[in-house]
Amino acid sequence: MSDLIELGNRRELFVDTYLIDSLQGAHLKLQEPRVANTAIHLDHPWEGEFNGGHIVIKDGDLFRMYYRGLKPEGLVHLCYAESRDGVY
Repeated sequence: MSDLIELGNRRELFVDTYLIDSLQGAHLKLQEPRVANTAIHLDHPWEGEFNGGHIVIKDGDLFRMYYRGLKPEGLVHLCYAESRDGVY
């Protein structure tokens, strides 16, 4: 890269080669999903019976999760949850 991009102390997720100058002797690999504990209980009427994907963003000392609630009749709701410890 001829132009440096200042990252400071923030973390960056390498999902492409935008911030990578060379992959000589290395390669990008996505982590394989694994079965684990329940991430979220769908216990509100607007969430429906299925979580259609989510993203978690750490914002200071707060974890913010955005996800889709999908109801059987086809209604889609954008849902939001937050946590201080990433668990509750």
